[in-house]
Amino acid sequence: MTAKEYLSRYRFLNDGINAKLMQVEELRSKAQTVSGGNSTGAHSSQPYDRIGEITAKIVDLEREINEEIDRLVDIQREIREAIAAVTEERLRTLLEYKYLNCMTLEEIAVRMDYSYPQICRLHGRALQQVKMI
Repeated sequence: MTAKEYLSRYRFLNDGINAKLMQVEELRSKAQTVSGGNSTGAHSSQPYDRIGEITAKIVDLEREINEEIDRLVDIQREIREAIAAVTEERLRTLLEYKYLNCMTLEEIAVRMDYSYPQICRLHGRALQQVKMI
């Protein structure tokens, strides 16, 4: 695993968690639209079964999300430790912006008041230091 792949694990897992959170919201919305009656006015147990199915899916997804959040916290701690071992402060800042705040190199260049090519060079140097750690 390269230094970049190692550091990128946080972003990828975080994106996966956010995708699952969106799925939970969609399922909640679907559960709210299920009604208990039909066109004849009689009630059917089928919508309630559907609500139960949706609720079970929501519970399963939320359990997965909680497990992934636990992993995310562990990965974040590992990455913070790796970044803390980088000797130059501006390289540490760049790595935190990139791999913990999930900013693009363009955004980091603006934020740190460097040109984009300079940020790319600094990023390469920072990755070399992480690789040695």
